[in-house]
Amino acid sequence: MQHSSLVGSSELGDIHRLIVDNITELVALVDNEGTVLYASAAHEQKLGYAVDELIGGSLSSLIHPEDLEQVGEALEVCAAEGRAQLSEFRIRHRDGRWLVLDGALTTVDAGGSELLLVTARDVTERARRERAEREFVANAAHELLTPLAAMNAAIDVLQAGAKEIPAERDAFLADLEREIDRLGRLAHALLVLARVQATQDALHLHPVELSPLVHEVAQSLCAGAEVDVNVICDEEIPVLAQRELLERALANLAENAVAHTKRGCIVLAARSRPDGRVEIEVRDTGSGMPPDKRERAFERFYRMGARGSEGFGLGLAIVHEVVRVLDGEIEIESEPGVGTAVRLTLPAATTT
Repeated sequence: MQHSSLVGSSELGDIHRLIVDNITELVALVDNEGTVLYASAAHEQKLGYAVDELIGGSLSSLIHPEDLEQVGEALEVCAAEGRAQLSEFRIRHRDGRWLVLDGALTTVDAGGSELLLVTARDVTERARRERAEREFVANAAHELLTPLAAMNAAIDVLQAGAKEIPAERDAFLADLEREIDRLGRLAHALLVLARVQATQDALHLHPVELSPLVHEVAQSLCAGAEVDVNVICDEEIPVLAQRELLERALANLAENAVAHTKRGCIVLAARSRPDGRVEIEVRDTGSGMPPDKRERAFERFYRMGARGSEGFGLGLAIVHEVVRVLDGEIEIESEPGVGTAVRLTLPAATTT
């Protein structure tokens, strides 16, 4: 039994074009020289180029120079052997940014001549996350190996005879205790960071009164003798959050302020805003940061000082993650020699 076509060939062609021009993936046809013969409408949305700008141009002119060789090899294999090829490459957005595309190359028969069909999707965010994860693992491994190496060295010296000399034995045991404490603090910081990310989807928020929380954080600080710690917070400022996570974020900010303030003051303040949000600020009169360090302040494992310092570069990264999962915003102002102010903006909680 034969079925008749419901649409003619011209109508079918229009339908195909309608589909291609409305999918979010990038679709393009190029000849064996790499000249673009067709580009779907998604190119303008994803890359910023009008279709007319792309047609007749060279595909290679948009690809990152470091990725040209691998894309060229994939094109050659596809054209010569007719096998579909996959390739991940960077392509230049109209505004100059580089986006990462996951592309598939396939040969198609166009009336006796073979063309290359290129379909691709934007995986820039995925690539960024994967790169960040690789860097995180590498940095975490480095941080773990450093105290382990020091502990191994101390044990070797003790076993070589230092354990028989009380003064040397006590010194190396103190070193071991210090490094074990460092490992414990690092493990705790990593666990907090992992917990924040793992519980994002199942986070249960509830009203948290800021005044007692801010006062508790202030009282826990071990500031220097020349540093005053002040709290400016009205009673009954409820914020929508999870108390434990918010306490950890505020403690990290306050402890960071203590670490960089030798004299002057540290202020923990909170206020309600007319827009239904709550602003929490931790400011100090400490050493401050130049613009290049301020821009990287929330990066994991980024230290303001030398790598051998007590911190791990995770404190502000944890704050950033906590604020993100609490549907908040964070900004930082800092000037060398003047001090630093970090402001968190979180949703206010409604009280009945």
